[in-house]
Amino acid sequence: MENEEKYIYVVISTTQTKFGGVIRKLGNIKYNHTAIALDRDLTRMYSFARRKHCAVLTGQLVKESVARYTLNKTEKASVVVFRLPVTQKQYDRVVEIIDNIYNDGAYIYNLLSVLLYPVTRGCFSVYKAFTCIEFVMYVLNNIGFLECDKPYCGYKPDDMLNILSDYKIFEGEITDYTAAYVPDENYFLPLSMSDVIESTLTVIRLFVRLAI
Repeated sequence: MENEEKYIYVVISTTQTKFGGVIRKLGNIKYNHTAIALDRDLTRMYSFARRKHCAVLTGQLVKESVARYTLNKTEKASVVVFRLPVTQKQYDRVVEIIDNIYNDGAYIYNLLSVLLYPVTRGCFSVYKAFTCIEFVMYVLNNIGFLECDKPYCGYKPDDMLNILSDYKIFEGEITDYTAAYVPDENYFLPLSMSDVIESTLTVIRLFVRLAI
């Protein structure tokens, strides 16, 4: 049924990586990452993030996991989980957006929005490039769940605490919220030459797109 109520989940998190620490410091925020999940246990969770732990510049839309957030259970990860009621049509649209972006190799991580935060306050739009929060706001706006009163790049993960306050269902360690844990060996593979090449190409693409 088209109007049947379903749920999607927005997760903001404090990830224990050096890059995450830089983002929190530059933005003066508690939570540095945002993701959308299609199920309560977060087994289908997506966001713009690095493809591999050691390759910070190879960001794209990736399927995330508890293993990534906890660095294979070596670190704790504080999260806030919001459960958003949506119609079947809206849910299907979220799935469609994720599939379209996931299968479009042109989308990359908007690294410039992060690096230029002291100058632009994080609001630096780039063609077919998202930060994690830009992606989440794009999805929520596209399905009609939220109306954005500023560019997607103008939001921070901490803003979800106010924007989605009525939908919060959990705050604490991610391992206390879900027991769904699947090791992500590929994410923790060592840096390779292909990673270096991909990182270089990503930076080049970002600067080329400034002219678009």
